[in-house]
Amino acid sequence: DFNPVLRHFLKKSIDGLKKSEHILAISQFTKNELVQKLGINEDKVTVTYLGFDKRIFLSKNKQLARKVLGFENAHEIILNVGSEEPRKGVDIALKAFSIILRTHPDAIFVRVGEKTKKTEKLIKDLKLEKRVFYFSNVSEIQLSDFYNASDVLLFCSRQEGFGLPLLEASACGTPSVCNDNSSIKEITGKHAFFAEELSENGFAEAVLKCLEDKKKHREASMNALKNAENFSWQKCAEQTIKVYKKVLF
Repeated sequence: DFNPVLRHFLKKSIDGLKKSEHILAISQFTKNELVQKLGINEDKVTVTYLGFDKRIFLSKNKQLARKVLGFENAHEIILNVGSEEPRKGVDIALKAFSIILRTHPDAIFVRVGEKTKKTEKLIKDLKLEKRVFYFSNVSEIQLSDFYNASDVLLFCSRQEGFGLPLLEASACGTPSVCNDNSSIKEITGKHAFFAEELSENGFAEAVLKCLEDKKKHREASMNALKNAENFSWQKCAEQTIKVYKKVLF
C-alpha cells in the first residue's frame, strides 16, 4: 500500500527495530509479526495496547447524536471510519452497502475520512451518490457523535496493527461488523459480528444480521461497552513506563 518514499522510510524503521534495545507493540498480532517475519527475540517485545479518552468516547442518546449531526430523519446508519488505503477495504464496504440497500433501501452510509478519486468513481458506478455521506477533519467529540448515531461500524480492513475505530465504537456501545483477521479480535473480543469472508457478500450478510436481529444487536452493544473497559490510556502509560524503567535502569 505504500509509495516508494514511504517504503524507503519503512525499511529504515525496520533496520532501527532490529538494533533497538526493546520494542513496544500495539497488539499481540504486531508482536507476532515482529518475531516471525523479522526474527526479533520475543523477550525484546512488550505488548502495550492503545486506549481511548473516556471523557469523549462514551455511550450517548442515539437520537440526540443524530440530531446534532443532522441525521434525525435517518433510518439505519452504517458507519465507516479511517483512511482509504487499499488494505482498509473501503471499496468492499461500499459494495456491501449496495447489497444491503436491496432490502434496506432507506439506509445511509457515512464515511469519516478522505475521499479518493477511485472511491468517488466507485460510488458513481454503484449509483450511491444520494446514499453516501462523507465527513473529514472531524473533532474527537464529533467522531463520538458519529459512533453513537450509527447502528453499526462496518470495518472491512484486511490487516490491522490495532484498529482504533473498533475500540472507539465499542466505547460508545456501537456494534462492529468486521472480519477475524490480524489484531481485530484482540480489540473487539468475540462479540462483534464477524463476516465469514473478506468480500462484499460476506460483510453484507453480517451487517444484515446485525441490523435485523434486534436481540443480538442489543447484546453486542452491551458486550462492546464491557469489552472497552479492558483498554485505557492509563494502562498503556503504566506499561510503557515499566518498559522505559527496564531499559534505562
